[in-house]
Amino acid sequence: MKHITRLYIDFIDAEKPFFLSSNQANHVARVMRKNIGDIIHIFNASQGEYECIITEIKSMYVKVQATKQILDSQHDKRKSAIAFGIIDQTRCKWLVEKATELDVCDIIPLCTKYSDKQLTWKRDKMQKVAIQASEQCERLDIPNIYDPITLEDLFNSDIFAQYTKLACIERDMSRACICNTSFLYDTPYVFIVGPSGGFHQDETSFLIDKSNYTISIGGNIQRTETACISCLSYGYYKSLILEQKK
Repeated sequence: MKHITRLYIDFIDAEKPFFLSSNQANHVARVMRKNIGDIIHIFNASQGEYECIITEIKSMYVKVQATKQILDSQHDKRKSAIAFGIIDQTRCKWLVEKATELDVCDIIPLCTKYSDKQLTWKRDKMQKVAIQASEQCERLDIPNIYDPITLEDLFNSDIFAQYTKLACIERDMSRACICNTSFLYDTPYVFIVGPSGGFHQDETSFLIDKSNYTISIGGNIQRTETACISCLSYGYYKSLILEQKK
């Protein structure tokens, strides 16, 4: 099957031709080497996915026309989130890409006591990574990317009040194993993972006191991004099983 280029656009004009952004036009014309008459797909969560034909290519722009709807808009999607101590940018990009592929809704960087204060979270760059990952993995929506917050903000914010909070406590095998939490995944949930070096003792005490559940993901020390993907993979798998049973 021939590869179809997919592009995320905030608004799709299904009635008349419209222009791609300059970056998208460059990607379509110069990177993908598309020509007039070629087909691409345009998508977003509120309008769905459309097949579009390229009607015009100039040096600075590309114009397309929607021809038919491929997928309907997306509603009532299950909600999952990952909150994690900030790590270096290369590993953050990998984490954002894989979390997007695993259908996460919210990506929340945390400022913790053991977070490297010299590390910076570049939200715009992470948003681009998430968009590219959505285009590649054929999901319709883009995860929300947040600015860094504290653990206290996570628990006090109305934005995240709907989420069941599952805190990952490093190497504490007395906690419930993640495999014993399968009943949770038909409701909104957020996994909370520490930075390199784990959570400070005060933060661990806070999480034990405030979280809905504290869980273990094994006896080995995992890098932050590994722990995040372990949790999200399990939640994604369990959510799919629950959806099939409905």
